[in-house]
Amino acid sequence: MGVTIAVVSGLIFLGIRSGKTEEIVEDRQRIVDSYESPSINPSIDQTSKLNQSSVKNVRMRIIGSFLAIISGIFFGLVFTPSTYIQDHRDAYPSASKNGLHYIFSMYTGILLASFVYYVIYIIFKRNRPFVCVESIFPAFLSGIMWGIAQSGFILANSILSQAISFPLISIGPGTIATLWSILYIKDIRGSRNYLIFAVGTFIRVIAAIFIILSKPISN
Repeated sequence: MGVTIAVVSGLIFLGIRSGKTEEIVEDRQRIVDSYESPSINPSIDQTSKLNQSSVKNVRMRIIGSFLAIISGIFFGLVFTPSTYIQDHRDAYPSASKNGLHYIFSMYTGILLASFVYYVIYIIFKRNRPFVCVESIFPAFLSGIMWGIAQSGFILANSILSQAISFPLISIGPGTIATLWSILYIKDIRGSRNYLIFAVGTFIRVIAAIFIILSKPISN
């Protein structure tokens, strides 16, 4: 019941609309207005430019959504190897039940895989990769934060089981990200969005309570 309610709360959050949409439309219009064409009828070229931009945006949205789904699947399976070892004591009699003992091998694999992917990207870009200099330090900082959180995640799996820890940990980040958008970035505005957020958060709290209560209390 808790997982079902959590899914419903996620669907409710889809109703929130970001204020950035209008800004994107204005940016597109400025691109069209600043487009200089040598043709006799520039308005036709401007319309064509806008249509091409719209088609490209739709294509990029599809690619981005597909990659997000693939990333979500991989993230959902990240604990499968360590959990499999912990749950099959007959095949791995000396395996530890402490999730923290699997952190080093997991993070080493992530580091090596990221290195391989980046090398492939450099080769694909013919040694001209796109690197945003301003994002290097925030990337290291967020990686450290993620590493600490992931350690807590795998420890929670060992104590609570994945069936309970995954829904709980999936609820928290979405709520915090929305609060970040409302209070700091301020791209989510309006009473309608605030009402949807309040209702969705309340339902998420109910879902979390159900999930916590589903864990049997040992004597």
